[in-house]
Amino acid sequence: NKRLVQGSANNVQGIGRPLGEAVPLGFANEPDVVANAISFGGSFAGFADTGSFPPDSTMAAGPHNVVIMVNRNINIISKNGTPVPNKSQTLASFFASLGSVATDPMFDPKAIYDRYLNRFWVLAVSRNGAVNPVRSQMAIGLSNTDDAADGFSLFVLDMTQDGSNATSNWCDYPQIGLDAQAIYLTCNMFDFST
Repeated sequence: NKRLVQGSANNVQGIGRPLGEAVPLGFANEPDVVANAISFGGSFAGFADTGSFPPDSTMAAGPHNVVIMVNRNINIISKNGTPVPNKSQTLASFFASLGSVATDPMFDPKAIYDRYLNRFWVLAVSRNGAVNPVRSQMAIGLSNTDDAADGFSLFVLDMTQDGSNATSNWCDYPQIGLDAQAIYLTCNMFDFST
């Protein structure tokens, strides 16, 4: 049996196996080696059913805590799985100071830890085609420190704008990328009439 060594391209820890026991892959005529596997530190409760389908769950881990988001909620938990007091709330409450982006239905959250800035980025989008003019906005939060419990600075982008031109487009499935120079935001853009 071929067994994995930590750092190989196929590094897998067998769930339910003792720590350090290798995971057989079924390859014949290979020497056995013992995996120096990662130890899983336990588990923690996620979100209960929020009524959104799909829930669009996302998670980012920093040095002090973990940010977990679903379509309607955001939680900050410590690395040992304990919820940080007063840090579990709806996306609407979290982004409330931004105005209409939080009053329109919010969806498609994203969370990422930025190792260049040592900060968390969180975002979600909202859409409202029942108002005139139509609204599609992206709410963005940047943690104030590397500890998400220390609060966030919040921003909003009007996603109906194409440069300086107004459109009837709305943002779906936003993504965030980053490097040492900038953050990069993208969406699938759809016309409100479709």
